[in-house]
Amino acid sequence: KSALYARGEIFNDAEGFMSGIVINNKGLDINGITFGYEYKPTGNSYIRFEWRSLIAKKEQKIFHYEEKDINHRTEILFNIGVSC
Repeated sequence: KSALYARGEIFNDAEGFMSGIVINNKGLDINGITFGYEYKPTGNSYIRFEWRSLIAKKEQKIFHYEEKDINHRTEILFNIGVSC
């Protein structure tokens, strides 16, 4: 009925084939980690809470926060779902 989980992400597109050119003729290079908790009150529903952090290379300031360009982003997500 409930589960804890963690996930790591590595995205390295040095040639910019998928991400496009970000800076200095290089593609996106970003790492991330996610921690979460999921509870299933019934067989076809869930409640999920996640914390996620993404960090790009220092020079790849691809996120915008409080009037600044930065290379990291932290998210807190809360989801509920039902399948029929």
